[in-house]
Amino acid sequence: MEKSTIFLMFPGQGSYYPGMAKYLLSRYPLARKHFERVQYLTGIDVHFLCTDCTKIQLQNTIESQLAIFTTSAACWDMLVGEVPNILRKKMSMAGHSLGEYAMLYASGVLGFDEATKAVYIRSKLMDKICKKYSGAMLAVFNVPLEILEELCSKIPLQYFVGIANDNYPGQIVVSGLNDGLRKLQALLQETSPKAKTIALDVDGPFHSYILGSIQGRFKESLEEYKWQVGHENISLFSNVTGEIVNKHSPCAWKMLLTENLTSRVKWRDIMYKSLQFPLDYAIECSTTNLLTKIFNKFSNEVPVYNFSDIESFDNLILNLKRVKLSR
Repeated sequence: MEKSTIFLMFPGQGSYYPGMAKYLLSRYPLARKHFERVQYLTGIDVHFLCTDCTKIQLQNTIESQLAIFTTSAACWDMLVGEVPNILRKKMSMAGHSLGEYAMLYASGVLGFDEATKAVYIRSKLMDKICKKYSGAMLAVFNVPLEILEELCSKIPLQYFVGIANDNYPGQIVVSGLNDGLRKLQALLQETSPKAKTIALDVDGPFHSYILGSIQGRFKESLEEYKWQVGHENISLFSNVTGEIVNKHSPCAWKMLLTENLTSRVKWRDIMYKSLQFPLDYAIECSTTNLLTKIFNKFSNEVPVYNFSDIESFDNLILNLKRVKLSR
């Protein structure tokens, strides 16, 4: 396995809050170009969504995905702007579901415009599913993966209930139609008294087989983009496999991103395998700290930073410069 000194994480849908990019834009005015470009490409005022709108306005699938992607991409460019020599370091990257698009932009596999268009088309197709079916996602705590898989298998197939995200031991996200999720909760009450569930702030049953109906159209759209090998010093993890993707096969991402619509996010596998690298730091390219908290459940030895506040960002920059990234 290649040596890596920095692990970058990019969050997925649900990693939003009102004013999520206010600090970022005040600290790094050049980031505004990303928000303006996304509005030009999509017609959606992402700057407003990330600075002045309400949580309800952000909950829509299209708006939330564009807001999260744009903020993560801006965080990455802010980092490179402050520490240009970071691009010389060996790095590994992983994006959680939607986060894979910001990861592909940061790694040079996709240009910003192409990554934006991919997110926009993806979100519009997923929004159609949300409007057609009444579904949701549920975080389940304190239930082993094997038991939860068995319980999901007992729900009739027409409810599309299954594992969506295997985040870490003790927290797994399931997805499906609302009636099916209620049946699962009833089974959990009967069989797992320590189980706890929390509904996620998303519009639909993402990463379930019900999204199979949009995979063909989405894959067609990915064929329109120019895919690059990306930066040679960056290794990329896939949600679908939980493994590093061959950097010399960028077109593999078209298949993986399409499959990602219906397959589970193997974040637990990615976390374990990322720690097989000798890491100096882990960085969440986000103004939230959701992936930071998950990473800390796997390691308390590797320092992990994010862009959630000025102090956190300043500490990140200071420490990156201390390790003499120019070497």
